[in-house]
Amino acid sequence: MKIFFSAGHNNVGDNGAIVNEFKESEIVMSIRDKVKDILKDAIFVPDNLSLRETIDFINAQSLPDDLCIEIHLNSNGDKEVRGTEAYYISDPKLALHFSKIIAEYCDFINLGAKDIQKKEESLGFDNRGARPDSQTHVGSLGFLRQTHCQSVLIELCYLSNFLDRSYIISENGQNKVAEAIVKGIKLLWSQKDETNGETKEKEIENLKQQISLLQKVLELLKSLRDLLSGTKIGRILSGIFKIK
Repeated sequence: MKIFFSAGHNNVGDNGAIVNEFKESEIVMSIRDKVKDILKDAIFVPDNLSLRETIDFINAQSLPDDLCIEIHLNSNGDKEVRGTEAYYISDPKLALHFSKIIAEYCDFINLGAKDIQKKEESLGFDNRGARPDSQTHVGSLGFLRQTHCQSVLIELCYLSNFLDRSYIISENGQNKVAEAIVKGIKLLWSQKDETNGETKEKEIENLKQQISLLQKVLELLKSLRDLLSGTKIGRILSGIFKIK
């Protein structure tokens, strides 16, 4: 299974959400680079591609069982809304997998920020779970609907929320998010290996059963040959099957 990884926005006229001086594009590309440092075998989408070009880039190299991931940061007019969510088209399993791992892995970090209250230092992301792309403000997501392999779009957190923002702009926070994403990918790889192992075991067992059945047929033919020895049918059997 090949992994394709895309930072949802870039600095080429596509900054995504902007809150104060913080740009979604710069943050997701930074996290992408940290994932790239850990996950050497993935294929990373170049930053200078449009959405259409990104989809074409992935489709030209992918098979249906491969996986493409795109990361974003969310934003909301309600600044209290926070947490991780992941989007899907019809099957929520991948989205649930990544939203759960990111929320669980990205727990407390020491930000060293003086303006964060003591009670709020246990920073991390709420798990907002899996959501169909029809629930987005645009109604559908081209990255999910037009790529030919398995796909998931992850909204890591809300840049508009102070706590989420404090976490995601920090070096420690970005490292934790990158590690969580890689952990999620490696878990999928191990699960696929287990499935492939089980499939091979079943194929071997089926082959053994087929061989056993053929052996029984051969034994039956031998018995039939011996029973009809000296007859025309017996000679025909010996000639066709070459049973000695």
